[in-house]
Amino acid sequence: MAAFGFAPRGARRPHTRQLGKGPELVAHDRDEILARTDLELLFREEVGVGRGRGRSATWPCPVATHEQTGKSPPVSINVDKQVWRCHGCGTGGSAVDLLMHTRGLSVGAVLGLLEERAGLAPRATPPPRAPQQKAAVVPEQHEAPSSESSLAALEHYVAACAAALWRPEGRPVLEWLSSRGLGVNVLQANRIGADPGPRDLERAEGLPRRGVGAVFPVLSADGRATYCQTRYLRAAGAKYDNPVQAFFGANPRVALLRPPSNADDAVIVICEGMPDALTAAGAGARAIAVLGAGYPDAAVAKMVLAAQPAGRIVVAFDADQRGRQGASQLGALLAEAGAGRRVHQLGLPAMGGDQEDLNSWAVRAGSDFAEQFRSALVTAAPLGWELVTSAADLLSEFLAAQADIAGAVKIPTGVAALDELLAHGGWRPGVVLLGGLAGVGKSAFALHTAVHAALAGHPVLYVSVEQSPLELLGRLFCRQLARPIADYWNRSPSYLDEARQVARQLPLANLYLRADPALSTDHDGTVGRVRAWAAAVADLTGATPLVVVDYLQRMRPPEAERRLDVYRQISLAGLGLRQLARDLTCPVIAISSLGRASYDKAVSLDCFKGSGDLEYDADACMVLRVAARNDDEARSITTTRAVIPLELHIVGKNRYGPLTGEHPLLLDFDRSHGAFRSQRQNEPAQRGAADNGRTPPKPPSLDLPDP
Repeated sequence: MAAFGFAPRGARRPHTRQLGKGPELVAHDRDEILARTDLELLFREEVGVGRGRGRSATWPCPVATHEQTGKSPPVSINVDKQVWRCHGCGTGGSAVDLLMHTRGLSVGAVLGLLEERAGLAPRATPPPRAPQQKAAVVPEQHEAPSSESSLAALEHYVAACAAALWRPEGRPVLEWLSSRGLGVNVLQANRIGADPGPRDLERAEGLPRRGVGAVFPVLSADGRATYCQTRYLRAAGAKYDNPVQAFFGANPRVALLRPPSNADDAVIVICEGMPDALTAAGAGARAIAVLGAGYPDAAVAKMVLAAQPAGRIVVAFDADQRGRQGASQLGALLAEAGAGRRVHQLGLPAMGGDQEDLNSWAVRAGSDFAEQFRSALVTAAPLGWELVTSAADLLSEFLAAQADIAGAVKIPTGVAALDELLAHGGWRPGVVLLGGLAGVGKSAFALHTAVHAALAGHPVLYVSVEQSPLELLGRLFCRQLARPIADYWNRSPSYLDEARQVARQLPLANLYLRADPALSTDHDGTVGRVRAWAAAVADLTGATPLVVVDYLQRMRPPEAERRLDVYRQISLAGLGLRQLARDLTCPVIAISSLGRASYDKAVSLDCFKGSGDLEYDADACMVLRVAARNDDEARSITTTRAVIPLELHIVGKNRYGPLTGEHPLLLDFDRSHGAFRSQRQNEPAQRGAADNGRTPPKPPSLDLPDP
C-alpha cells in the first residue's frame, strides 16, 4: 500500500513510513528521563486541563480511536509511579506511551523529545549497568529528515487530505466547515482538507494523528504546502495540533490566505487563527492568519509588513480581552516599524456569550456577512496605538511635514478670501462639510469650486446622487456663458452653438462627472463606488483628486446597512468618506442639508443635526445661508431676487485655520446662471436692501485662453 493511501476498515495497517535514513545509534537513560518528567504537567500540555485536583484528578484519553463524551474523563494518574491508565479502553503506560499516542512517534523519537524537554544531553553510549543486569536495549532513534523529504511528506499529506474533503470519508469535516460559513470556493483556493484519522489515512511520522479533523495548510507563493495545522472535531484535549518541529520545522507564525478571486491590494486583514482568516478571504479580502496561542511578536509584525508594505492593515482579532491585548501589541510593533498610521482595527458587532470572533459573526450574519464585512472594512477605525516619544524625537518628522506643506500643490477653492482662511491656501486632504437650506446654491458652489480646481490642473471627481453627468455639464456651460439654466433644458440652438465654442475653454479633461445609480442589489453603496471611482481617477491621472459628493443625505447605503435607521446610515456614510480622504490623502467636499436652521439665530454646529456624526468627524464645517435678519426676510429674498446675497460661515471647527465668527464671507449667487461672485469684503452685507433691480453678475474671471 502506498504510504499516503486509505486503508479499508478492519484491514491490518502496515507500519507508517519512517522519514530519513538510519542514523547513528544514540543511547537514552530511560529511567532518568522519566524521573525528570512530570506526567501531570505533560498531560496538561498534550490533552488539556484535567478535571478535579490532586490524586482524584481525571483526564481525557489520548488514544485517537477512543470516542469520548467529555462528561467523565476516564484517565487517572498514579503520581507515585508516574504512570497513567484509561479505565474506558484499558490503555495506559508512562510518559513515553502518552507521547506515542498524541504525537504518533516511535519510542526513540519520544525519548529524544523528553530528553530535550528535561534538559538532558544525549549520550553517545549506554550508561554502565550492574553485571547481573542484562545489557540495556538501545531504543530506535531517527534523525530529523532533510528539508526536501519533509516537505515532500507534508505535501503528500495535505494533498491526500484535500482530496478526502470531497469524498464520503471527509463529509464530517466538510459539514463542520460549512457550518462555520466557509464556502467551497475559499476552501478549494486554500487547499483545505479533511483528515479522516490514522486508521483510514497513512501519514509520515511526526504529522498530526489524534483523530478526525480539518487540515489547514500554510501555502507558499506557488501553492505548495510548507506547514499545516489540524483542527480536531472531537478532541481529547487540545483542539489544534501541529507537525513535530524536529521533523517539519518551527511554526511559521503566519499564513497568507487567498480569496477565491482577485482582491483589493489596498487592504489586508490580520486574524487570529485559520478559521477567521478563511472567513475574511471568503468575503473577498486578502487575509493573514496568526498561528499559535502566543501574542504577536516582532517576527510576526515583520512578516505582516512584508506581505503589506503599503496600504491599510486591518486587525480583526477576537473581541475578548486576550484578542484586544494581542491587537494592541501588534499595533505597537507595527507602529514601532513605522506603519502605525496604516493600522486599523475592525469593529466586531456585539454578539454576546463567547461569540466574539470574525467567524462567529459570519455564522450569525449568514448571506449578509460579505456586505457587512466590506462596510466594516471601510469604517475600520485607527488602532489608536502610538509609541510614547518625546518632542525631540518628533522634530525631524515635524520639519519634514512642514517642508511638504510648503511645497505641496494648492487646490484653489475659487474664492480668494476662502483660500486665505484655509491652511495651505485652498483645499487639503480631509473632509469638509458644506451645509445649507434648499435653494441657497450648495450644488452650484460645489460645481464652482470644482471648475476652479480643474482649471488649476487638478483632477476632480464630482459624484451626484440627483443629477446626471449631462445635466452637470449643461449647468457648467450655462455658468460659463452667463445664460439661464432654462436654455439647457429648452435645447436652444444658439445655446448649443455657443456651448461648442466655449467647450475648448473649459477644463473638461480634468473633470470626472459621475451619477450614482440606484441598484436593486447594492453590495457597495455610494461610499464604496465613490472610493472605487476616486482610486480610478488617481490611477488615470497620477494625481490626488478633489472629490465632491452631492449630497450626503441621499447617499445610498449597501444592502447590509439598509436595516439601520437613517441617522446611523448617514453616520456610516460620513465615516466612509473620512476613511476615503485618509486612505487616498485627498480632499472630500460633502454637501449636506441642514436639519435645524433658522435665520433668527446665529449659525452653529446645531444646524447639522440629522447629518449623522459627521459634523464632529469633519475637518471643517461650512454653512451657506441668505444674508437676512430673519426667516421672513430670507424667504422674501429667495422668492423675489435674481441675485441672492449669501454668507459663507465656517462654524464650530476648522482644522485648517480660523473660524469666520461674526464676519462671514459675502457672496452673490446668480441663481438663474448658477454663478458666484465675491462681494467686497470691506463692505457690510446689505441685509434687506431693496436692490431687486441689481444687475446679474458675470461669472468669475477664469483666465481662460481665447478659443
